Amino acid sequence: MALSFTPISSSAEAEAALAGLVSGGATLVPGSVLYTGGAGQASTFTGSGAEIGLSGGLLLTSGSGTPPITNTSTAFSVSRGLPGDADLTAAAAGLPGAGNTFDANTVVFGLNVTDPTVKSVTVTFAFGSEEFPEFSSNFSDIGAILVNGTNYAFFGNGLPLSVVDANLSAGAFIDNTGNVLPIEYDGISHPLSVAVPVHQGVNTFKIGVADTKDTALDSGLFIGSLVTGTNEGGGPITPPTTGRPDCDVVQRANTVDGLAPTNENLVGVAGPNTFFFGVPGDTGHDTIANFEKVDVLVTDQKLFDGNNDGFITFGKNGVLNLDGPDIGDSVKLTGVNPAKGLRYLGTDDNDCFVYADATVRPKGAVEGTVADDALAGDLPDVKKQVFFFDTALKIGLGDDAITNFGAKDLLVTTTKIVDKNGDGKVDFGSDKILDLPNTTGKVTIDNKATTILEFDGSTVHNGVEYFVYSKVGSAAGVADLVFAA
Repeated sequence: MALSFTPISSSAEAEAALAGLVSGGATLVPGSVLYTGGAGQASTFTGSGAEIGLSGGLLLTSGSGTPPITNTSTAFSVSRGLPGDADLTAAAAGLPGAGNTFDANTVVFGLNVTDPTVKSVTVTFAFGSEEFPEFSSNFSDIGAILVNGTNYAFFGNGLPLSVVDANLSAGAFIDNTGNVLPIEYDGISHPLSVAVPVHQGVNTFKIGVADTKDTALDSGLFIGSLVTGTNEGGGPITPPTTGRPDCDVVQRANTVDGLAPTNENLVGVAGPNTFFFGVPGDTGHDTIANFEKVDVLVTDQKLFDGNNDGFITFGKNGVLNLDGPDIGDSVKLTGVNPAKGLRYLGTDDNDCFVYADATVRPKGAVEGTVADDALAGDLPDVKKQVFFFDTALKIGLGDDAITNFGAKDLLVTTTKIVDKNGDGKVDFGSDKILDLPNTTGKVTIDNKATTILEFDGSTVHNGVEYFVYSKVGSAAGVADLVFAA
């Protein structure tokens, strides 16, 4: 069902919306809800589940409570001319671009905890903003979730809900400037949750959002649910991580889970992402909206590879079937040619099986995987051999050893290796080990007999830049790099 909004203009309407979000051993105190904001500045929303990760709830905004369900503008804005809020101004204090708040939209309400085992309430939400990305750290619009006077709305890096450079660098926002999600905001967080501590009796909640320093460009705080729990609460805001294995490629910040049994639309942030799926398991029929050539798909069991060639082409329906040929749960990878599919990049010690776009590997290349690989050229040096390391993925590629690296051979990366003195030659250093870019791995060549490579130049193919290296003085170079049709 398409995302839709019903405007809210009064405390009574806000109370009706909140009553449907509270569950467990607590109840909304009748008559306690105080709505602050203009008519239609807030709304209830429904139908967004697969898109922003919340199936419905309450939207508070610094402008329009009924934003378009497509990205119509990079500067969508409804200025209300309303005052700010002291608590929201305090929440934003210390952020780059902070200042007085304006056009504040808040709800204050009492939540009566009656179950003696309840110690926390988990709030699920998402924060979106038109300030993303061009006004990051300049106009720090703010979202906050205060309980009994304390704000608990902090990302894992300790910063509040706001469009500031540090939150963008941490991968807190999905880039929606390309209209990958059906919502106006140029940037929106992944669906998040925070467990806030509560006590027996009535607890005072205040949830709100506001513009900072001006009244331009809207921001919005989506509230999906308030569910009681028995844990102590008070931890940082986190995306759901249940079911993730303990491996670096999955535990990194830009990981998007496809573990839910519902049919999801999964969206990564700008830069390398990990999309993780449990196999076998009920993960539904999902779509990755923007699977880029720097992204990886990771599973906890190896995918079916009928001819064991390391390439996973897609089924008759053009999607990746996780449970076997044309059966079970599936993933549609927008941006990947189904006939070419994915290439297998190996597994680490913690059962994470890694895959990436098959078209990135040069034709005939021997590729370093996430494991510690022993790679070998031919003897004598008859044919041209390409040893390929996809460093643009920014994942660990292990500690590898290449033997029989001849004068006809190439070492190729997708980010440039550091040339400390800019002389066109890469000196491995005193340890005689080549450090791959982005701290992705290490390589020794011919038992450390080769310790210098010359840079032959770079070439771009299908949107990917390849950096080519060979033995010093060899005739091999960029022209020897070949790609499949």
